[in-house]
Amino acid sequence: MLQAWFDDSGRGLDPVFLLAGYSGSIDSVENCVDEYQAVMQKPPTLTYLKGIAANALKYDFDGWTEAERDAKLCDLIGVIRKHELIALSVGVDSVAFRRILRQPKGIMKNPDALAYAHVVTWLLHSAYVIQPPEQIEFIFHQGVLSREEQIRKSYEGMRSDLPKEVMKVLVNRPRFEDNKHNLLLQAADLFAWHCRRDYEEQLLRSRRWSSRIWDELRTVRGTSIFLGQRELEAFRAQNT
Repeated sequence: MLQAWFDDSGRGLDPVFLLAGYSGSIDSVENCVDEYQAVMQKPPTLTYLKGIAANALKYDFDGWTEAERDAKLCDLIGVIRKHELIALSVGVDSVAFRRILRQPKGIMKNPDALAYAHVVTWLLHSAYVIQPPEQIEFIFHQGVLSREEQIRKSYEGMRSDLPKEVMKVLVNRPRFEDNKHNLLLQAADLFAWHCRRDYEEQLLRSRRWSSRIWDELRTVRGTSIFLGQRELEAFRAQNT
């Protein structure tokens, strides 16, 4: 069985909403978590990883130098790469979304459900084409009830839209956990924050986000999806 762990960044903010995380087999995930925890506990000890705090050297990173932070985070990313977890991110141009797809209520009020649907659809098809097909379970960061409701409604919509044989690889309903007690959700938060920052730099300043951590994150094998004006217009045409 496969597991996929996701967190978001930029909810309610322009210019992009971002959903990102990692997936892998149960064995890979368990081994990764054990080694990830060991790296977290090595001096300087890190008890809780949050992308925005790491970038600003605040909260759990208060008193750290940039060199200490970079070394710790590169070691953690190295663990993810070693255990061959797959990175996946979906970015949605929030300005274009409001102009092209936004509805006053329902699952299309915010880009959350659209990003979720793309993540789940991509991973379900990936799991389905494996022979024999592997089942997959999705875990998301909890804490925002409206976000969880958007994800649940999107799930219900996919049940009627996707072929039954594809939906069979999905284990149960999406699960929500507190990232303060879940290391892979913390890893997903770090990935989501940096990925969104890179899109922000590209959309607002026509340049890439320059960061040693971002450079390291990009070495993890995976797929990146961005839904800009052209993709959102195509989505509207296909669904009207």
